[in-house]
Amino acid sequence: MSGLPEYDGGRLARNGVVMVTFNYRVGLEGFGQIEGAPANRGLLDQVAALEWVRDNIRAFGGDPSCVTVFGQSAGAGSVAALLAMPRAAGLFGRAVAQSVQGTFFSPELAADITTSCTAELGLRPTVAELSTVAPASLSAAGDAVGAKMARWAERWGQVAHKPIPFSPVVEGDALPVTPWQALADGVGRDIDLLVGHTRDEQRLTALDGLLGQVTQEQAARALRTFGPGRDGARGYLDGFPAAGPDEPYELVHSDWLFRMPTLHLAQAQTAAVPTSTN
Repeated sequence: MSGLPEYDGGRLARNGVVMVTFNYRVGLEGFGQIEGAPANRGLLDQVAALEWVRDNIRAFGGDPSCVTVFGQSAGAGSVAALLAMPRAAGLFGRAVAQSVQGTFFSPELAADITTSCTAELGLRPTVAELSTVAPASLSAAGDAVGAKMARWAERWGQVAHKPIPFSPVVEGDALPVTPWQALADGVGRDIDLLVGHTRDEQRLTALDGLLGQVTQEQAARALRTFGPGRDGARGYLDGFPAAGPDEPYELVHSDWLFRMPTLHLAQAQTAAVPTSTN
């Protein structure tokens, strides 16, 4: 993924930045709860990459005491997770999180989804049973469950409506607490944090194939599912009285998955970091 043209770091490199990109495990391999394997392997891959930077970046003209991590969408969720991970402490001093994906799973939810994925292969979620399965088959099993997650909405909650079968897991070890709790507790007070969100975050994803075709019923269902609190749906409708169904549909998806998690991350950081009086 880091080799995709949209992730080309050439412009940054031309302006004096020592740019490092890396791949990490995703999906079932990276975030499935597999017996006999550590949790959050995708995040541990990122920590390993940052440790490599610490140990080797001087050879490339870099300074291990001046490291900035940055990412967007799921990458921003990873940045947020790294802020909360004891194993990542001291490996970077600045962080940029653009459109933080706000889904962080409990071990129980992650284990339940993983079991459903491995059941697609007729296997249990253990290292012993999955060790001979081709990576492509693991990915296909995750895709199969993702495609039918909505049927599990009562069991898996809001993530089943997206669908999002894999996310970082707050399992108490590699990731002890959510990033929001960690920052509120002051874990990131020595980190310079820049956060923001894309204005039309869900224009491509939430409206994929639906642009101009969202029905009032679809918009109402999205507002009921993702609107905050008992009167969340009414707030969107009152705030955009002249809007068609496309706009509230897109906005409530963007707010739930990206915009509000980003805002809450910034609020947690500023609440814990004293404001300068100079």
